[in-house]
Amino acid sequence: QGMMFGYACSDNEYYLPDALMILRELSICYDSLRKKDKRFKSDGKAQITGYYDDDMKLKKIKTFLISYQNTEENRKETDEIIKNTILKICKKYNVQVEEFLINPTGRFEIGGFEGDAGLTGRKIVVDTYQSFSNVGGGAFSGKDPTKVDRSGAYMARIIAKETLIKHNLRWCEVQISYAIGMQKPMSIYIKSNIGDIKVEDSLYERCKLENIIKELNLLNIKYYRLAGFGQIL
Repeated sequence: QGMMFGYACSDNEYYLPDALMILRELSICYDSLRKKDKRFKSDGKAQITGYYDDDMKLKKIKTFLISYQNTEENRKETDEIIKNTILKICKKYNVQVEEFLINPTGRFEIGGFEGDAGLTGRKIVVDTYQSFSNVGGGAFSGKDPTKVDRSGAYMARIIAKETLIKHNLRWCEVQISYAIGMQKPMSIYIKSNIGDIKVEDSLYERCKLENIIKELNLLNIKYYRLAGFGQIL
């Protein structure tokens, strides 16, 4: 059994919240940076605390929190590189930053499996909509396309984008629920800033597992690349 969610909003050309895109771009930039400058190591995480208007549009960043693993060599310089990278990204989205909070524990030299005990699945909130929307109960990574935890969630995102564009919405959330062993969804529910959206009967056929796999070409998709910075189509 399971429920999958898809989300889209009108913040930008990617139909994702600006805060999510800023953090995604930072992750991509940091990954490139660590490959060129050995002072930056591979473990890192970031979080935005922002001011939003009534439509959940990011107006300003109150605190940009960054924890990045590093050699602690010339921290003042590496911190400035991080800050300048963030400011350059935020400028693209016309968003100002009031304050930075960098490595609040002080030092961050030990990371990865040596720094965190135990094993977990991928962080599904980070992999999807970072709390702007509901999320399903199953992680994506480790699942093949026959598992709706992955394929159903991808399809819900596609439907959310299509519905947003068709009805000129501010935001749209799609929920699809399945029963194990049954191809068609048990239910499809679409809600938006203007209320519930009528679900066409044809959508149930489209959301059959075998049809999702075929439409999204999930037997040939490059999952390694998709999983890199949040698994959002």
